[in-house]
This record gives sequence, C-alpha cells and structure tokens, in this order.
Amino acid sequence: MARRRKGGSRSKNTGKKTGRVQRELSPEQEAALAERRAERATKKRIQKIAFISILALLLLIVGLVILSQPTQAEDKARKLLDHDIENIRASLSRKLTLEDNVDPQEIKDLYEEAISLLDTPLFTNPESDLYANDILAAEANVYRAKIEAFYAEYPALKEKHTASTNFMSIKTPLGTIKSVDDLDHLEKCIDNFCNNPLNPNGSIDLEAQIKYGHYSEQFRTTGRAITKEQERRAEEKLAAETGKIDKIKSKKPETKKGSSSQAAAESWGARLGKAKSLFRSTKSMSGNKDVTRRNYEQVKKELEEIIADCGDAEMTTTAEAFLTQTVEALGKL
Repeated sequence: MARRRKGGSRSKNTGKKTGRVQRELSPEQEAALAERRAERATKKRIQKIAFISILALLLLIVGLVILSQPTQAEDKARKLLDHDIENIRASLSRKLTLEDNVDPQEIKDLYEEAISLLDTPLFTNPESDLYANDILAAEANVYRAKIEAFYAEYPALKEKHTASTNFMSIKTPLGTIKSVDDLDHLEKCIDNFCNNPLNPNGSIDLEAQIKYGHYSEQFRTTGRAITKEQERRAEEKLAAETGKIDKIKSKKPETKKGSSSQAAAESWGARLGKAKSLFRSTKSMSGNKDVTRRNYEQVKKELEEIIADCGDAEMTTTAEAFLTQTVEALGKL
C-alpha cells in the first residue's frame, strides 16, 4: 500500500511539470508577441521624441524672444547712429558745399563732436558691458570713415576762409571810401594783401598770389578810386584854407607910410625868410610824412601871422603867395 502511495505521489509531481512545459508558445505566438512589444517600444520612442521636440521648440521660441529684445546699450547705440551722428554727417556735407561762406571752426567742432560719440565703448570695446554689438560697431566705423573724409577738406577750407576774410576786411571800407580816415593806410593794406592774401603782414607769397589772384584782380581799379578821393579831399582843404586867407586879408590893417620902424621891418623880413627857407627844404625832402606835415603846418602858421600883422604890402604879398603853395602842399599829403 505504501509503495502505491509513493508512486501516486510521483505521478502527481510529474503531472505538474508537464503542465509548465505545455505553456510554451509556438513560433507564431512568439512572433506576434514580439511584434506587439516592438509597437509599444516604437510608440514610447515617438512620444519621447515628440516631447523633446516640443521642449526644444519652446526653448527656441523663448531664446528668439529674448534675442529679439535689444539691450539698453544696443538701443542707445542705434539712436546715436540714426539721429545724432547722422545729423552731424548731414550737416558737415551741407556746410562743405558753402566753401568760403562757412566758418572752419564750425567744421572742426562738428567733427570733434562726432568722433567723441563714435569713440564710446558702445562701438569700440567688445569687452565692456556697455558694448552694443558687432553689427552696430561696423556701422559706426562706416560713419567714422565718411566723417573723416569730410574733415580731410578742413585745411583747404580754413585757408580759403582766411583769404576771404582778409579780402573782405579791405573791400568793406572801399565801399564807403569817403568815410575812411586814413587813405594811405588803406592803400598800403591793399598792397600787402596782393603780396600775400593769406598773411598780409608777412612776406611775399607767390603761391598764394596765384591761388587767390581772383581777389587781387578786384582791386585793380581801387588805386584810381583812392587817388580820386585824395584829390577831392585836397581840393576841399585848399578851398577851406583859401577862405581863411581871404578872411585874414580882409582883416589886414591898412599900410601906413612910416608906421613901421626899420627894426620892425627887418624883424618881419627875417621871419618871412625863415618861413620861405623851411618851405623850400620841406618841399625837397622825402620820407616821413608826419615830419613833412609838421613842417608845412609851422610854415603856414608863420605866414598867417606875417600876413595878419606885418603891415608891409610887399612882404604881405610874398607871404600870401607862399601860404597858397603851403596849403596846396598840405592838401596833397
């Protein structure tokens, strides 16, 4: 009985093992199961890729939004280029077309202002927190090149302005020549300008004479104008002095025979002789006009006193003749 139980027990365990073996799948089933597993893995991969793609797209959008917002330095740099520096460039371009009519100092001031703006860290120092960006820095360099090209004309413009200013300083009084006090000085200024239009007080400059000869050409007829005005003034002065002589003659006392002593006659004669001698020596001298004028004034005064007081008709006539010549000589100075 005991043996049978044991045998029955083995039969039971064996039956269990046999059941496990029967669960193994057939090749077709295994292929189907593998296919389902592959589909699930593919689906998970697709979901993962889609998630990563969406996340990357979101990060890209955020990055583009951030990059599209200009920094404070970029905004300031753009305003400088589009407004301040562009206005300076345009102003320089306009002024340089005016040539003689613009003050070179204005060109210099505009240039220095533009360069100071272009030399800021916004455009020049990539290491600085104030640096805008390479694109704006390149635009700034383009502006700098244009402005420096304009400023290269500054020396020539300054020279033209100097010649023009010197010319106008003479031309202006010529327009109102009757109000000019010293015609000799004006004539000298014209000669100096024609010798050196850039520096009338300097030495002769042949190059400047050729370069600015169009100014000197305008003074060709001024010599006649000055001479004519000098003659007009001399005539006016002579007329005035002649009137004084006539007035002196009208007041001259009647000559009375024996009214003058021999000593008095000799005294007046000596004074007349000295006046005549000074007149002749002054007339023959050349050089300092101030000395010449002073001598003639002294002769004139002496002759007027002789005419007014000497009482001798012959002596008075001689004094009057010399006085007329003296007045004419003064009028020519």
